[in-house]
Amino acid sequence: SGAPVAFGTDNRGDRPVRVALAAEIDSLLQASLTPQQVLAALTVNGAAYLGRSGELGTIEVGKRADLLLVEGDPLVDLDALRNIMVVVKDGALIVDYR
Repeated sequence: SGAPVAFGTDNRGDRPVRVALAAEIDSLLQASLTPQQVLAALTVNGAAYLGRSGELGTIEVGKRADLLLVEGDPLVDLDALRNIMVVVKDGALIVDYR
């Protein structure tokens, strides 16, 4: 219907984050969202829903630098999100699997 979808989870901490995230992504795909729409739900739409678009949701100067760098192209295949190579939180390198 064109309504924006924002990502959320019902994970209570009983599953690893990567497992919960994969399940939520699969649910969005089963609901007929495209990979692009799923990525928007995980980023820009989530930030907008929280009223934090000014600091989160897109890669721009002045916004928080929380990034996942993955191997592959999640716009084509969301399974690339399972191939995390680098995690940056608040501009600091946290994980580097390269």
